[in-house]
Amino acid sequence: ATYTAEFTESAREYTITWVNGDETTTAQVAYGVMPTAPEGKKAMTESTVYTFAKWSPAVAEVTGDATYTAEFTESAREYTITWVNGDETTTAQVAYGVMPTAPEGKKTMTESTIYTFDKWSPAIVEVTGDATYTAEFTESAREYTITWIAGGEQQTVQLPYGMPIVSPVAIGYEVVRTDSIYTLTGWTPALEAMVTGDQTYTALYSQRAREYDVIYMVDGAEYKRVQVAYGTAIPQEADPEKKGHTFSGWSELPATMPAQDITVTGTFTADMCTITWVIRGEQTEQQLAYGSVLTAPMMIGEQVVTAAGIYTLTAWSPSLPQTVTGSETYWAVFTETVRKYKVTFQYEDGTVILTDSVAYGVVPEFTGATPTKEPDAEFTYTFSGWDPVFEAVSGDQTYTAQFDKQSIVTGMEETEQTIVIENGWIRNTTDSPLYIYSVAGQLVRTVVTEMSMDELGRGTYLLTNGKDTLRFVRP
Repeated sequence: ATYTAEFTESAREYTITWVNGDETTTAQVAYGVMPTAPEGKKAMTESTVYTFAKWSPAVAEVTGDATYTAEFTESAREYTITWVNGDETTTAQVAYGVMPTAPEGKKTMTESTIYTFDKWSPAIVEVTGDATYTAEFTESAREYTITWIAGGEQQTVQLPYGMPIVSPVAIGYEVVRTDSIYTLTGWTPALEAMVTGDQTYTALYSQRAREYDVIYMVDGAEYKRVQVAYGTAIPQEADPEKKGHTFSGWSELPATMPAQDITVTGTFTADMCTITWVIRGEQTEQQLAYGSVLTAPMMIGEQVVTAAGIYTLTAWSPSLPQTVTGSETYWAVFTETVRKYKVTFQYEDGTVILTDSVAYGVVPEFTGATPTKEPDAEFTYTFSGWDPVFEAVSGDQTYTAQFDKQSIVTGMEETEQTIVIENGWIRNTTDSPLYIYSVAGQLVRTVVTEMSMDELGRGTYLLTNGKDTLRFVRP
């Protein structure tokens, strides 16, 4: 008799440890269960606040004892800094260990007194807790701004109330400007005896015009120079002449003289010529200025490559001058080389059978031995032709050998009555088990009566049932 032990099953539990800041706890959790993490927390210190980020490693279903450690991001703890600034009090939150940035120390002046910030009391230090800083000021008598505007320039001075006012520039002083010369005659408003508040005084001038040069330039050389008073009409010069060119006029010539020397440039426009280029029957035209550099669209030795041939430029007819001398037509003169292409004959797997170099427009011809293909476990092969069909060469071309296939019977190399392989099945006709081994000697399957060949992968196997042994190829 046979007796079989029967068991009841229960999930095994493991110890999960949580290292949470300064606190460590444990829990027993069943295998395969996702443990529930406690809240990540860590007490802040005088300088630092801790914010939970994640558990490390990432919490996963239980497969054994595990320890998870809480990870935190740290940030500085903030404190209240109070600024007593004159009649205004403000506060700011500043992180521990940071040097607080003080506001501008200021206090409203009175009619007679100005308050100048001196320092903060106590001295500002890095934050270690709440703190109050008070602005301290020094006092001084109030001053007023006296502004002098003379000759387009402005000068300011700070003077105390009641001080006498004295002109900084003597009457008759001359200021030379780009457009005129100015002579100081007085101030507006009239100067007061003493300072009673902010005031601006502007100089009064008499004015006379200033003369400047007009320089006429042609082709980079000075053609003529005249002096003209500012604001008066500029004389019109006669047009200069230049062979083969048309004068275009004077540039930068205002109607009246500006407050500076000016250079007026006379320009010429060269006559335009039509240059025609004829390259292999194609004609293009250029409009080029007379005397400009003549640059051909192709250099001697440059090639034009087409599918049919390579054309090398040997000359231009007529010969090219260095510069444009008039309208002209130039023909490109070429030598021609017929172009050849690589024709490759290959098997379906890319193995090259034969390569040949064939001229453009010629139909290729295979001159090698008739291609063959080894039979496999299922088929034999007969050469049937090339793909694609041969046609006149117009570029590199690859032709692939094609084969017709004929089915053959595959399976065991010899058949015995006790081991039968047919119709996709392997049958064992003995009472002993049939063992199937790989060619490496590894037991693959054990068959009592029969099995489908589909259960075996492609390869070679050794079959034995203790009576017969055979070698079997699964295609």
